[in-house]
Amino acid sequence: MTLDLMRPGEEAVISGYHNDVEDEALRLLEMGLIIGSVVRFIKKAPFGDPIQIRIRGFDLSLRRNLARSIIATPIR
Repeated sequence: MTLDLMRPGEEAVISGYHNDVEDEALRLLEMGLIIGSVVRFIKKAPFGDPIQIRIRGFDLSLRRNLARSIIATPIR
């Protein structure tokens, strides 16, 4: 699953990135979106973009197309 498919309240562990995000990889790392990090989906904007997640104790808004590039494994 990717971050854009999560629902409010769901948690997941970042497990990788799609190949199309190579140019943004450093930026993702700087924002704390590293493999193994736990993310909690907070909410989507009214038209679905951006989304808000919580990671490492802070809230972060991401464009939907960037969230679609981040692969996550749901925590059950």
